[in-house]
Amino acid sequence: MKKGIVLSISVLSLLGIFIAIFYQVSSLKALDRTGLRQKPGNNVTIEDNGTPLEASVSERITEDGYTIDNTDIEAPKKIKSTKITSFFCIFSTLYDETNILGNKRWELRADLDGSLVKGSYSAWDFQSTDERRFEADKAFMGDLFSIIDRFALAGYNGLDTETKGIPDEYGATISVVFDSGESIYASDNTNNFLPPEAEDELVQLFAAACANGKEVIGVSVSDSLQMVDVQNGSGYLKYPVLTIGRNDVFGETDDLKYPAEDELRYAINQINSEEYDEAFLASGRFGKGCQDKSFYYDSDLFITRNDTEVVSLYIKECSLEEADQEYENTTYKTYNIDASTGELLSFRDVFRDYDELSELIADKLLEKYKGQRFPKEAAKAIEASITDEDGNICFALGNGFIHIFINEYVLNDAPGGYHLTLSLQDYPQLISNFYKIYPADTLTRLDYDTDYYIDDGLKFKMECDKDPGEEDIYWRGIVGENVCEATYYGHAPEAYLVRKNNKNYLYLNLPTGDVSFHGVIYEIKKSGLETLPEQGDLGLTVAENTTLDPDYFLMNMNEVIDGTVCFMYPTGAFKVDVDGFPASVSNIYRLQGSKVKIKETGRYNPSRVEDAANSGGMFYVTEGTEVTPYASDLKSYIDFITTEETEPRILRFTIDEFSPEMKLDNFGKLNDVFKY
Repeated sequence: MKKGIVLSISVLSLLGIFIAIFYQVSSLKALDRTGLRQKPGNNVTIEDNGTPLEASVSERITEDGYTIDNTDIEAPKKIKSTKITSFFCIFSTLYDETNILGNKRWELRADLDGSLVKGSYSAWDFQSTDERRFEADKAFMGDLFSIIDRFALAGYNGLDTETKGIPDEYGATISVVFDSGESIYASDNTNNFLPPEAEDELVQLFAAACANGKEVIGVSVSDSLQMVDVQNGSGYLKYPVLTIGRNDVFGETDDLKYPAEDELRYAINQINSEEYDEAFLASGRFGKGCQDKSFYYDSDLFITRNDTEVVSLYIKECSLEEADQEYENTTYKTYNIDASTGELLSFRDVFRDYDELSELIADKLLEKYKGQRFPKEAAKAIEASITDEDGNICFALGNGFIHIFINEYVLNDAPGGYHLTLSLQDYPQLISNFYKIYPADTLTRLDYDTDYYIDDGLKFKMECDKDPGEEDIYWRGIVGENVCEATYYGHAPEAYLVRKNNKNYLYLNLPTGDVSFHGVIYEIKKSGLETLPEQGDLGLTVAENTTLDPDYFLMNMNEVIDGTVCFMYPTGAFKVDVDGFPASVSNIYRLQGSKVKIKETGRYNPSRVEDAANSGGMFYVTEGTEVTPYASDLKSYIDFITTEETEPRILRFTIDEFSPEMKLDNFGKLNDVFKY
């Protein structure tokens, strides 16, 4: 009897132990499952009761997939202070295909240090990282608070969840400290809770502070021309060669002023290599020639922007490769190179309103090319090309505007392609703030039938026409509604737009014969093109490989110049230093250019030896011939050039002494030579 009772008790005890163990294990599993599916705000708490299960439970909490929620629902959702002392934000759009910022992980930081804000910017994707630092004044923090306030980011204060094992490719964190001691902190490593519009404005604020495009990088462009043997005909190849640096008057290149990154130099060399290969591939496509038609591949390069943020350019390739070809082939290519990394920038890198860009381009095409017929689905075709980055539609950044190119036969059967210019003043949200800042003084070679936006929305454009069988070129410079017309012989003028000292100048190389050119300079104003009052018609010519830097805008004086020479520019006097580079001396030599006339008919000394040899030693110049100052050695002579002759001639006058105060009416005894 007793044995039966004891056995029963033993069985019941064992059963109780099994039930207890089963209960503990069931509770543990329930806890684990609850932790994985908990919602924000529902905290899982583990009591420190000293049970043997404590260690295993702690280990399970750190396993991948476990979420810890420390959200403080009592955290204030409004901040009284408006003065930020510290800001830090990380968010990811790597896997968000709808975000206007593109697919990156962003890290933004700004701290107030006295009266200065010191900050950093980082954007990362799977191919590259863009890291920058900046300094700004205290107004930056005011702009930062405006974004936080308008998008009510304090409403996320207190959010704090973390899922173990999640990589740093998701979620968002924001931390803001105010001078009052108040703060905002919110973090979720699985969910990017920040509004996309707020993220965009934050990135653009930091981008504007970090933008590097304030200094010019001088880029020189020259052409390489080679004749090609063609069966029963002739052919040629012309392709561009890019150089970083400035070309001096002795034909040497110096790049000391432009300490460009090696990555940029490599990118430039790659472009040169690609253009060389493209040209010689074209020559292999030349068919059987004929006597009345020349085959060619002619590639022209236009630098649209060259500064420490970006070097942008487009290449216009024209070719005639078959005898029965009715129209020449025209193709546009563009390169937008990050000046720091040498990386090529895509549409996604530059444009903010990426999704609406195709609609904007389609609308502008209809507006500019009213006589052309485009398909109803033009915007979709444009969007597909941009998304695929196939090069059929491409862009080049300019100084305050953007060039858009649509290659021929992409939208219709018309040859030649299309070219649009979009003003950043008209579309301020179009591109990232990184690319809105550019140098105050710039020099750009201009293309024909292309809109250029100067200042305050002022638009400038050049056109030219030529009648069949005639040599005259009919040129038009259009500023807004004002048109300046001129007729030139043989060739359309080559033109440069110069922004210097808050003014805009148009430099034209005017053809005066088969090989000679004569320079003329206009100031571009709202009222139209205006000749400079005293120096508007200088006999100066832009060198073919001019460095695109307004501080070193070299004029083609002579092939070789010995000694110190002073150039009379429309913006002042520049002296060529011992290294062959012009340096401003307007604060020393107050040389003022002005037109004067020869007082008496007679023979005058040529400046160049070859001119003397070809003219019997002297130039015969008639009374009233108009001249303007050309150059001087600042010691013993001053050269003048004729301004109204088909073939300009340079006359040299010796002077007894040279004074920094000299003007045209007191160059030694030159008042005996000229009349005013």
